[in-house]
Amino acid sequence: MQADDASPPSSKASRPHVGAVITHELMARPRRPLDPREEVHALQDLAWQMLERPDSFLPYLVQTALRISDAHSAGISLHEPDSKDGDVFRWHYATGACSPFIGRTTPRFTSPCGLCLEEGGPVLIAFPEKLCSDYAVPGLVSYEALLVPIYLAGSKPLGALWVISHEEDHGFDGVDARVLGELASFAGIALKMIRDTRALMEALEAQELLVREMRHRIGNVLTVASGLVSASARTAATPQEMAVKVRGRLEALGRAQAIVHHSASDHHIGGGALSLHDQLQALVGVIAAPYSEEGSRITLAPGLELPADAPTLGQGGLTGLGLVLHELATNAVKYGALSVPTGRVTIDWRLEGDSSTLVWKEGGGPCVAGAPQSGGFGSTLIRRTITGQLGGDVAFNWQPDGLEVEVRMDRQALSR
Repeated sequence: MQADDASPPSSKASRPHVGAVITHELMARPRRPLDPREEVHALQDLAWQMLERPDSFLPYLVQTALRISDAHSAGISLHEPDSKDGDVFRWHYATGACSPFIGRTTPRFTSPCGLCLEEGGPVLIAFPEKLCSDYAVPGLVSYEALLVPIYLAGSKPLGALWVISHEEDHGFDGVDARVLGELASFAGIALKMIRDTRALMEALEAQELLVREMRHRIGNVLTVASGLVSASARTAATPQEMAVKVRGRLEALGRAQAIVHHSASDHHIGGGALSLHDQLQALVGVIAAPYSEEGSRITLAPGLELPADAPTLGQGGLTGLGLVLHELATNAVKYGALSVPTGRVTIDWRLEGDSSTLVWKEGGGPCVAGAPQSGGFGSTLIRRTITGQLGGDVAFNWQPDGLEVEVRMDRQALSR
């Protein structure tokens, strides 16, 4: 809304020519008229924006502040105490003349935004770049900056909403301070609601993912158990011998599941004096045990040598790696090399700088025509574990003689 030209809120004579806090002038200046309906409509529009388009709420708030105060620049600076730039405020949203400078930062304890939070109310500054050089915008003169604090739901300091005048004869008054304060209060409540809604949605998505993973795991266990019964039946001479074999293989499957779901320490894989080679050998032995009496169908690559001082696997690394190997073994039982008696799997391990690479190579199984048209939840689970927990990536190479999977993992993530 345009200011009343007959009674400008500020003048050249009243504005200092050095950077100074002049908040006291807000109430002393003549107040421009503002239709109360404009404020109501602005808040109604913000409420609609919050409900229908929460991702664009803050930019819309900044545009509203710019329009209702007749400023030339407006923006929101959010407090980032632990950013790579230190304890700073970052210009997350800006419009008007300052819009090209989104992302710039100002230090917490020497910036107008920091002063605004300390005061707990509106702050008016003449020539803010003289008070804080980080506010200097190339090619622009900032005659006045009006800032109001934003608190998350009225309690936690979040940042500041600010407007800037780039014209010498245009300043801000008590009406601007009050309206911006109302916008900032609304923003704090809205941001709390948006964050709570997003947290709820993320929790529901995580729950749905957990249910899918549980169904997938149960289905895998039943499929593998059925295959173990069939394999035992082919080699057993008597029902008693078959029962012994089935029981042993199911117990081995249970031990592999325990590594995936719980901790490796119960199986003496994560304990103190074992080398990396010994850990891998033990882990592969537990994973392979359900599929043959000797555990010879899944083995480490012949001649695999690792330095004696190679970093060992931590509890988290063992659990994540155990899940990946268990999932690969399950897929091999269902579709790959372990679905036939002649199939075998070899596992190689390479140390490459800050990464460790595992290669899962199947052979002796059914001829592979190529990659499946669509990946199942198992491949999703593998990728999610490797990228999210083990800090790496995975490549599936569907060779005619068997699947080859290359898993690159961060050595530091494996050691946790």
